[in-house]
Amino acid sequence: MLLKGYGKEIDCIFQLLGNHENDITKSIAYVISRCDIFAFNLLIKLGISKNDINLDLITITYQQIQEEGVSDIEIYYPGMFHIIIEAKIGFNLPSHTQLNKYANDLNSTNEPLKLIFTLSDSHFIEAESKINSEINNIPIKHIRYQTIFELIEDSIPDSNNQSKRMLNELKKFLKGVISMQDSHSNTVYVVPINSESQDEHNKERTYHCPVGNGFLKSPVNYLGFRFNGQLQYINHVESVETYKNSQNMPMFKFHLGPDIIPNKIVKTGGNFRGTKFYCDIDLLLTCDTIIEARKKTDQRHR
Repeated sequence: MLLKGYGKEIDCIFQLLGNHENDITKSIAYVISRCDIFAFNLLIKLGISKNDINLDLITITYQQIQEEGVSDIEIYYPGMFHIIIEAKIGFNLPSHTQLNKYANDLNSTNEPLKLIFTLSDSHFIEAESKINSEINNIPIKHIRYQTIFELIEDSIPDSNNQSKRMLNELKKFLKGVISMQDSHSNTVYVVPINSESQDEHNKERTYHCPVGNGFLKSPVNYLGFRFNGQLQYINHVESVETYKNSQNMPMFKFHLGPDIIPNKIVKTGGNFRGTKFYCDIDLLLTCDTIIEARKKTDQRHR
């Protein structure tokens, strides 16, 4: 039988909660509290030694009301550590004000190890550029939903049958949540490039751009390059690196696959110097102009 909720198919139990930030953190918190192998693996990832952990002494809370705010997930081990995980949907990150409140709450407790983790789809280099590494002597670190997903996969083989079922349900749920944030998986990010970048493309098979600041906030699967008033080629992104340039600016370095050459001339369609576009790859290769492909892409994703 098929179960639907709000017009969408429900194929795992956690989807009954919804896909909002609070629903995601409730699901993760519940599985931490019920799946020992996953709990161990997560805590090790957060910097806690497995030898120091007695799971029976740990309390997991979600939406905990503190003096200065409501935290998403808290992991508390009396006399040892107190961890707050603040989750955001997509590539969003919590504000400094919000993290400052959590730091104040942690400073009112007595555990020797106190940590705050931000959780979102943002990459580490972007999170590092926007969030302080420490607030009021409390370290701030970042993890991605993809990391949680990988920890689930790593935990399944060694878990008991009941935990395996639960982890698979959470895996299916998070896979949907993560994929919903990637609305450009089959979309080309079309950028203008100068002669220097053309040489880099042809010789090094790479492309560099800043993180944010009018450029990409997260990597894409396809890059399209335009110059001389038209689309020249499209490349699949084989891999991506992040680094900081000499001005301490976060940067992406994309390693490119073979050139996909349009079988006809695809002009820009106007005077758009420096403008970057998102276009679905099929539309970009069949429309007469990049602008036409962008408009049809926008209509398709409304």
